[in-house]
Amino acid sequence: MIAPVMGFCLYMKYLFKKGGDFGMANEQNLKPSEHELTQEEQKKGGKKSAELRSLKSTVRKQLAQKVPRKGMADVHKLMDEMGIPKGSRNYNEAITAAVLYKAAKGNIAAAKYIHELIGEKPAEKVEVEMGPATRDAIADMSLEDRLALRDELLMKLGGSE
Repeated sequence: MIAPVMGFCLYMKYLFKKGGDFGMANEQNLKPSEHELTQEEQKKGGKKSAELRSLKSTVRKQLAQKVPRKGMADVHKLMDEMGIPKGSRNYNEAITAAVLYKAAKGNIAAAKYIHELIGEKPAEKVEVEMGPATRDAIADMSLEDRLALRDELLMKLGGSE
């Protein structure tokens, strides 16, 4: 305990002999604030960030919990069909299995979610080339038939009006 105090005293003596600056704030060495937010706003942001980190941590812990047998027979049956080992059946696995099941059954939203999740987002723009016969056939259709064809194509592509 004495050694650090002695070191500090020797350092102060050295600075005093040099007639140097003791690190005190004055108008010459003050720097303007680089923060755009006030301290109060920064404080609020820090608290909100801490709350969100805590919430994420809680959700991760809950997702890692094992899926109980009681009341979840259909979930376990699905995971059996998908070959998920009984030892690793947590809520995270159950949700993944359910989304994969829905996507396999044709749910476009579930399929899009999976693609986005794994970083293979499908193209948002689809270009269709039509030959003269197709253009002529569409030109001869009534407005109602054209709208019905458009709706049918959008459903196949997974889009909406």
